[in-house]
Amino acid sequence: MCPDRVRGAAGEREEGGGGVGERADALREEITAFDALPFADEDSPWNLALEEVVDGIW
Repeated sequence: MCPDRVRGAAGEREEGGGGVGERADALREEITAFDALPFADEDSPWNLALEEVVDGIW
């Protein structure tokens, strides 16, 4: 695991700052750079799952 992705007790990144929303956006950008299809549809399971993560459901 990359050190910049280590999370603290409350799920917050220990290094580099950034909240859940920022991390979800970064993950979305990283995946989209590889393959745009997972996030092409607003109602895709990928988008819905990341929204749930940001909302604190997961």
